[in-house]
Amino acid sequence: MHGRHGYGHGRRRDSGRTAHLLEPAILVSLMGVRAHGYALAEALAGYGLGGTSLRRIYRLLRTMEEQGWVVSDWDTEQTQGPPRRVYTLTPGGEAVLADWVVYLTESGEAIERLLGEYRRHRS
Repeated sequence: MHGRHGYGHGRRRDSGRTAHLLEPAILVSLMGVRAHGYALAEALAGYGLGGTSLRRIYRLLRTMEEQGWVVSDWDTEQTQGPPRRVYTLTPGGEAVLADWVVYLTESGEAIERLLGEYRRHRS
């Protein structure tokens, strides 16, 4: 059995990882900076989440803004083309990210235990 993340059976191996990590990756990418969707897509690629569509990123940003985790405004000075909507992390978003960090830390420890057991049996 491959679980809900769709591993195996011809499905993309990273689809579950992308869905699971997209929210905290965007929040981390907004720490201390203002960023637009294209910059966030580049940051996500650096976390191994490349290939995430801009449509999906902007949809999540809209949801995060509705929840008060980010705010947006128009950048008319730092762009050579038309103004771009840029996003900034709010204190509420920082609190959500802190919760994510606890969850990811616990998950990472569980994954390390699982991989350690796997390696122990494989050697």
